[in-house]
Amino acid sequence: TKSKTSCNHKNAQVRKEWRSLSANDRKKYISAVKCLISHKSQADPKKVPGARNRLDDFVASHLIEQPKIHFNGHMFAWHRHFTWSYEQALRNECGWTGAQPYWDWTLDAGNILASPVFDGSPTSMGSNGEFIPHGTLHFEGFGLTVDLPPGSGGGCLKHGPFSDLIVNIGANQTLAPPDATIAPESTAVNNQTTTGLEYNPHCLTRDLAPDVWANQLGVPYVEYLMRATNVNHLEKRIDGLDGTQPDVQPRMHSAGHFVVGGQNNDPFAAPGDPMFFLVHSQLDRMYTIWQGQDPENREHQVGGTTEPVDLDGTGPKVTPNDKLTFDVIGGKMKLKDLLSTTDKQYCYIY
Repeated sequence: TKSKTSCNHKNAQVRKEWRSLSANDRKKYISAVKCLISHKSQADPKKVPGARNRLDDFVASHLIEQPKIHFNGHMFAWHRHFTWSYEQALRNECGWTGAQPYWDWTLDAGNILASPVFDGSPTSMGSNGEFIPHGTLHFEGFGLTVDLPPGSGGGCLKHGPFSDLIVNIGANQTLAPPDATIAPESTAVNNQTTTGLEYNPHCLTRDLAPDVWANQLGVPYVEYLMRATNVNHLEKRIDGLDGTQPDVQPRMHSAGHFVVGGQNNDPFAAPGDPMFFLVHSQLDRMYTIWQGQDPENREHQVGGTTEPVDLDGTGPKVTPNDKLTFDVIGGKMKLKDLLSTTDKQYCYIY
């Protein structure tokens, strides 16, 4: 465990935007991800019978823990450690020497279909999915109903990195019906996650959405986010639960996933798309920037409750000693040890 004095500007890993990496480094990162996918799962097969590789382990962890880590006061810290654990796996198991890159979606909010992140070139994170005509998907979970209008793809990745990726657990996200409710997610919300852990091999899908979700990723919404006055307020704003401004209800967290679509439309098995970790590195960057505006008061601040979508704040209060569990990719961590990117086990900046 690193102490505060051991992490400084000279030895901190610097997380960079995807486009800021050299073409060679982007290829090295992609190779490291493919290496991780080639490594055998370390999960208990009795617990996660469908896991075949190390990426599946991360999907399984997210699936198992999902009722405790979304729309609540643990969301930021849990996903910070989850993304860092993935970064460490790439570094320790697959020779990646850099930090986890992020996707600054404000650069693409105006024209996501032209983004070099998704152009299918050897230095991209892969392409859009094949176009499959489909209607609106209805996500139901945590007491919320969110309509996902059809995007510009829907099928398996067309070309480029990860076009041959098989996701082994979670729902099959190939969208055939013209109009559907995402039933597997609704089932998972009710804690019945075992079905999501069975062996269910399917291609990686995407459905880039240039309209409603991309529009929520622009600079004005980042500014709206940064005006949050405490960490509970920040979580409510990023998750679209800030009732103080009924005319402004962007869901930047959801939008970062839904704009990619396909596998990312499944909030629980979304890590099956390696793009998930660039999305969550960006969300962690938003959290880190917010903390950095007032480090003395915000760096170790906790807030909210452990209950998802707790609009009236009556659930169990979040405390610094709360234990967060990571299941198949790691043990338990105290919340207070996950709050600074330059303390304890962490030593990275943006």
